[in-house]
Amino acid sequence: MNHNSLIILTPIELKLGEENRRRTVEEILSRKREYGLDRFLLTGPSKGWRSVGYPETAHYEALARQFAVIRDAVAPHGVSCGWWITLTVKSGRSFDFGPVVLSDGREAPFSSCPLDERFRERFARDAALFVRIAKPACVFLEDDFSLNASSPGGCFCPLHLDKFAERAGRRYEREELAALLAPGLPGAGLPGAGSPEAVRLRRLWRELCRETLVGFAETLRREMDKEAPEIPIGLMESGASSADGDSAEAVARALAGPRHTPVCRIFGAEYNGIVSENLPVTLYHPLWQKERIPGPFCFLHESDTYPHTRFYSSAAQMKALMGAVYSFGYEGSVFQTQQFQDDTNEETAYPLMLREERARFAAISAEARRCQVAGVSLPADSEHDGGSPSAWIPTLARFGIPYTTRRGKVAFWDAQRARTVPDEEVTEQLSGGLFLDAEGARILVSRGFGQYLGVSVGGSVIEGNLRYDLGITERICDGFAPDSTGREMPGANCYTARRGNGVLYDLKITSPDCEAVTKTYDFRGNCLGVSMTRFRNELGGRVVVYGATIGGNGSQSLWNYRRQKLFQSLLVWLGGDFLMVRDAPKVWPILNLPLRPGEDAGFLGMATLCSLGEDSLSGVSLRLPKAWRDVTDILSLTPDGSWEPVPFSKASDGVRVCEELRFLEPTVLKFVCNVKASDMTGRPDRTVRRRPAGAISCVIPQIQRDYPCETVNRE
Repeated sequence: MNHNSLIILTPIELKLGEENRRRTVEEILSRKREYGLDRFLLTGPSKGWRSVGYPETAHYEALARQFAVIRDAVAPHGVSCGWWITLTVKSGRSFDFGPVVLSDGREAPFSSCPLDERFRERFARDAALFVRIAKPACVFLEDDFSLNASSPGGCFCPLHLDKFAERAGRRYEREELAALLAPGLPGAGLPGAGSPEAVRLRRLWRELCRETLVGFAETLRREMDKEAPEIPIGLMESGASSADGDSAEAVARALAGPRHTPVCRIFGAEYNGIVSENLPVTLYHPLWQKERIPGPFCFLHESDTYPHTRFYSSAAQMKALMGAVYSFGYEGSVFQTQQFQDDTNEETAYPLMLREERARFAAISAEARRCQVAGVSLPADSEHDGGSPSAWIPTLARFGIPYTTRRGKVAFWDAQRARTVPDEEVTEQLSGGLFLDAEGARILVSRGFGQYLGVSVGGSVIEGNLRYDLGITERICDGFAPDSTGREMPGANCYTARRGNGVLYDLKITSPDCEAVTKTYDFRGNCLGVSMTRFRNELGGRVVVYGATIGGNGSQSLWNYRRQKLFQSLLVWLGGDFLMVRDAPKVWPILNLPLRPGEDAGFLGMATLCSLGEDSLSGVSLRLPKAWRDVTDILSLTPDGSWEPVPFSKASDGVRVCEELRFLEPTVLKFVCNVKASDMTGRPDRTVRRRPAGAISCVIPQIQRDYPCETVNRE
């Protein structure tokens, strides 16, 4: 695959019949003419086979011949066609293959076990036959290439039980194994489910799940290499890949073989309707995978709005989604614009959005791939928490605080992270900067780290009749958040419909060096206790404890302007030197820092700002990292992929950028220091143009190579 431009793969259903062939060709060429889409994935066999049984080999042959005719019809128009194999593990039952067996002993209704050599070899031969006839540009495997997608916990068939016995050193029957492996499954709760032995067994089981899928992938690659070794095979990652032993990378590499770069479409979308303010949570997994899988590796995003109409998700939401993942450095998308029915081109908003934004998306991706995402650390662990998003994400995104999934000097931990991180990593983070919610702090105290937090954590503060005191307030103590003219915030029990309140715990200061940051008072002014603290510990680290729980907390006690300023100032105190969005709610920043500082003279970094609030903003105030404060020019990326200088004014520790922020419209800013515009040209993604004073972004390509940025009007 060509990695020099944005990769957009558009699925369209492959059906038999002359009329379907004609219609498919017309629909592909229509998308090419109107929107420039030129890479398609023809999907088949139909998932309807799940209700009938595994297809006959003759069906694969007939589909392949249909594919070849369509491929030849569209190729003269500059269109390439790949094959998306939509039946893999969930391919319909057959008496010739062993089924996937669930933890309760039932057989999965339409899934065959990939540890069964008969199924593995038959599937691989059928796929190789298709490839020999159809000669697709590439092949992708459906995201049901998974065990846990068919059977939560994995496959408990005799083959898997036998194979696991070899690894574990003894045989476990299905009921016993299910209880030890997955405490949430039916029949769980046997003694010892949380013991070191159970932990060892879960690790061995995850490895077996992963190696089962890798073996299946290797069989497919081997058979395809006999027919077409030049054709790359990619993976559509399953949403159950973490449960499958963190399988995505290993399976993608097995499918690639030694000749190809591994390629994987990483999952990260909301089906049946995107909730705009949830985008940061939705996209945590794509960021986590991008930051942890080493290259060479081609990352594509699941830009899928299923069921692919604006009755559920808007094109504006897709623009925000895709702009964000390209800011992570993704190289493209499997972009769903079609409905899987007749007149598949009925929905036009998505491809129209892409046509208008493609140049900008390509420029974002190209710039981000020479950077790394930066911010506070929100790490996850596949084995212990399944790579689940941090409960801090909704708050950090609303507060304009950027984050990364990599480990870093300053981290925000929720209860899940505090519970699962190894002791040595806890000590390491407590030696740096750590921001905890009350539940996370309580867990660390119970693990023996209380002396490094400066507090003990008791029970819930607001109980009994206090729950009815709607005059409870939390007050910022003197010396903190000096930029806030007001000092009070709503109490933790304030009315918050639908979103939920956190639980305020009783923080007791245990060290004279621990400072109270906020305190809570009832309506009469009686102090109910300390609600936030900060502490320099004996390890040399700094710790902030927020006295309420963060999980499920969407209360006005947490989300308010004063808390935003307070959190940002405490983050700086912890040692966090990042770009942050000031005095504006719900502007989610993605911060990119150069991988090799100094490679491009004057390039400081890039920030993508996504406004998750419906109100437009006339400008935005940013706190800048210290290394950026000599910035001489800020450039904004236009839809045609060029960079235009924007007016800004400086403050002591940041800037005010005079660039309008609109709802779900990615605003991409490049920060440079003492560089002429002519030094930033040379590639489409590096083009800089002057924006006339008072003008809006222009979409007509016009490169003014010699215009120096430092003379741009900033009035």
